[in-house]
Amino acid sequence: MGDDIKKWFERTLSKAAEGLVKKVANEPKHSRFITQKEINLIHKGVVQGLIEIDGNLFSLPSQKKKWYDAFTLNREYFVQFATFVKLITEHGYAVSDCAFEYHLMDICVFDHGKPFIYVETKVSDSSSKKLIEELTNTYGSDVTKFKDQPDRGIDALRKAKCIFRDRPKYFSVINPAREYSFEVSYTSTGFSLKKIAKIPISGWTK
Repeated sequence: MGDDIKKWFERTLSKAAEGLVKKVANEPKHSRFITQKEINLIHKGVVQGLIEIDGNLFSLPSQKKKWYDAFTLNREYFVQFATFVKLITEHGYAVSDCAFEYHLMDICVFDHGKPFIYVETKVSDSSSKKLIEELTNTYGSDVTKFKDQPDRGIDALRKAKCIFRDRPKYFSVINPAREYSFEVSYTSTGFSLKKIAKIPISGWTK
């Protein structure tokens, strides 16, 4: 009796999981839909050894051994994985110069050991625009006046502090539909974002 119920439970969940994955991969209106471009980049990352998959677990061999569970279907993970692969395979950055989840930023590209590009990934265009608007109009121009303010749960303030402290030359916010990239200029109290077409490729200079 117990084994029969266990098998029923396994069949029920397996069928539901398979159905959900099909929807996520094929139905654009699904809240966690993963685009063909992202799937292509993740596949390229696996083929080139940038991403390792063990069942439902994903990891990046170049980083500290940390596994990300695809069954949680954290939509932002897939944007991060795709962007990480794109920076290496399309923008030409060395794997050793790219870090996943560095100083509260989703991705960092280093130049001679210092942050050169910070990338923040989002699951929607509206959340991307909200972050950019708050960085531009609320926190960026004078980060110093917020230095003692707790930033837990305040995403834009936390990101503003990271940018001002580490001073990357470029900052980008990427979601499944769009990429917003900026060159960052600094003052003694804050920073400003100047829009550029896209993240620069390796070796690009203005």
